[in-house]
Amino acid sequence: MLIIRMEDHSEKYDIMCYQNREILLIQSLHETEFFCWRGLLTKIATTPYATKDAWSFRAIRRKGVIFLCQFETEAERKRKENMSARDKLMTYWGYSFESYMTIDEPGTEPSTSSVVSRREEFATMCRGDLTAPDGSRLRLLYSAEIDAIDHAGGLVEMKTQRGELEGGFWRWKAPKWWMQSFLVGIKQIVVGHRNDNGYVRKLSCVNLDDLKASKQAQWRPEVMLALLSKVLHTIRINLLKEDDACIVEFQPDRGIILKKVMPDKEDFGFIDVVDLSKFH
Repeated sequence: MLIIRMEDHSEKYDIMCYQNREILLIQSLHETEFFCWRGLLTKIATTPYATKDAWSFRAIRRKGVIFLCQFETEAERKRKENMSARDKLMTYWGYSFESYMTIDEPGTEPSTSSVVSRREEFATMCRGDLTAPDGSRLRLLYSAEIDAIDHAGGLVEMKTQRGELEGGFWRWKAPKWWMQSFLVGIKQIVVGHRNDNGYVRKLSCVNLDDLKASKQAQWRPEVMLALLSKVLHTIRINLLKEDDACIVEFQPDRGIILKKVMPDKEDFGFIDVVDLSKFH
C-alpha cells in the first residue's frame, strides 16, 4: 500500500511518478485496465440513487491502460459558486471533526488550535476487480483520500451527521457512505453526531453490513456495482486502440451518454502530467 501526501484536490496522476518505469506500464500498475480516483467510481455507482446529480468524466487509452478523470459540470460549478455561508460552515465542521479525531504521530494529542486546511490530505492506492456484464474481469487501480489509519494500520473513514441516522440519510447519504468504504475495504465508519451549531454530541461506529441491512435502506449494493461494471465495460469495448478517447456524462433528463472523441489538450491534458514515454 502506498500512502502519499497530496497538495490539492485536483485530479492528477502524480502518484505514478513513484512507479518503476523500466517495465510495461500495465505491469507497473499491477495488470490494471482502469486507473482513476475512488471518487469517480463512487459517483458512477451511486447514480441510481442520486438521479438529480449530473457528472462528467474523460477516458483515454494509453499503453494498454484506460485512464479516467472526472471533470466539473456546469451545475457543480454553479453550486460551488452559490454556496451559502451556512453551507461552507457545515463543510468546515466536517474537516474540523477529522482534525479533532486524529493525531500526526502515535502518542501525541490532537491539535485543537491549528488552522483546519483542505490543502493537506493523504491518499492510498487500491486494487479491485469487478465482473463485467459478459462475465469477464474488470481490473481497477484507484487512489482514495483517507481520513486516518488506526493503530494496526487499517484505514479509517469519518463522517459527521446532523442528529441520528434517520429520514433522508437512508435515501441520500447511506449509499454513498457504503460505496466509499466498500471500495477501500473499510468495515466500519466513525460518525460524529452533531447539533445545528456544529457541536458533536455523540460518537458511534456504523458497520457497513448494518447500513445495507437496515429496513430503512431503500437501495441495494448490487444495483450500484452492476451499473459501475456496465459503464466500465462499455468504455472498454469502445476504447480498443492507443489514444482512443471518450467523454462520458450523466444528465438527469437524458441518462448516461458516451461520446467517442479525438483527444485534445483541453479535455485530455490530464494524461500529459506524467511522462508515459519511459514506459514500454
